[in-house]
Amino acid sequence: MSAQATSSVVSRPAPYGRILISGVVCGVLVMVPTLIVYWVLRLVGVPFEVAVGGDTSLTLVGTWQVMLVPIAAGFLGGLLAGTFRTLTNGPRIAALSLTALTLASCAVPLMQPASVATSTRVSLIVLHLLVGGVLTWAISRAITSEDPPAGVIEDLNSRHPGAGAESRR
Repeated sequence: MSAQATSSVVSRPAPYGRILISGVVCGVLVMVPTLIVYWVLRLVGVPFEVAVGGDTSLTLVGTWQVMLVPIAAGFLGGLLAGTFRTLTNGPRIAALSLTALTLASCAVPLMQPASVATSTRVSLIVLHLLVGGVLTWAISRAITSEDPPAGVIEDLNSRHPGAGAESRR
């Protein structure tokens, strides 16, 4: 039997800054559908009044809060995912970590006092899942670079003659 060297293309990790910027940009982009869902739910009659900091009085969740939370979540998600960028299973670990954080954030609406309407709780959970789902998908994809390391394409073509672009004509 002949021992043939096998090689696989492993993408190099994306720069930390690119992951962070991707998180913020995705946060800005997911802010638009989040605001649309928020405004539609407000028009339907969801009160969006929550207790803040253990206080018994209810405070209205404003539009500016709905705008800032996805951006902050994207920034923090980018920070977290950037720590996994050099690991072999970095995208998978980041996706699992961000999914766990999304599910943990859904506990906040559930822990509201009884004076908070059920429609508000369900609506906030929907908004959390929308933001967390989109950010998890986008940030975990931003971790790896699409460009193969320098020299890999030439190395693969030299090992497997006929697999290059000239044989596909």
